[in-house]
Amino acid sequence: MERCGRAACPRGYLLGFSLFAMGSAEFLLAGALPEVATDLEVTLSSAGILITAFALGVVCGGPPFAVLSLRWPRRAALVATQAVFAASIAVGLVGDYEVLLISRVVSGVAYAGFFAIASVTAISLVTPDRKARAAGVVVSGLSVAMVAGGPAGTLLSHFTGWRGGFWAVVALTLTGMVACVIGIPTAATATTPGTGTGVARELATMRRPMRSASMFRRE
Repeated sequence: MERCGRAACPRGYLLGFSLFAMGSAEFLLAGALPEVATDLEVTLSSAGILITAFALGVVCGGPPFAVLSLRWPRRAALVATQAVFAASIAVGLVGDYEVLLISRVVSGVAYAGFFAIASVTAISLVTPDRKARAAGVVVSGLSVAMVAGGPAGTLLSHFTGWRGGFWAVVALTLTGMVACVIGIPTAATATTPGTGTGVARELATMRRPMRSASMFRRE
């Protein structure tokens, strides 16, 4: 597979954008909780459980999903996680509270899976001296989501109803999915068959992407 030797690989920014799109949903709900509670006719504390559900999906479902996807082609895994994420968000928006609650867990699992796969993919797309920077570019998408994506989505929700911000997340995620199909090359699986380090590296990347990138750089 051809690797990018420039200071920053454009494919890394593509993955960073996709993480920004998905990560915005993580921070958007907090700003729209009162509207969600009123619209779904639940208490504010019950609406807050929706945030917990997403976090549980990330923590409990992410690592198993990352392990299961180790043998998948990377582009297929990236597109699959984005498709599941977008579909679960959309289903939650047209259902009642219980449906939304389940969809938050599912989207959390897909989000965590994408995060892990994207970090490993970005590292593999560059030369050894650029691995740490590549991982940083991907993770920066989450930082931008925290600083700008969540607040912008909350503002949009105040003008369009709380679902408006989440529909924007769905649209951005689908855009990132198409970009991954076009921009990410068809490559080998996330780990080479017969090696014993694939699982450990995948989990380490999801927990601490920058530290994992440093490990790859030293090799």
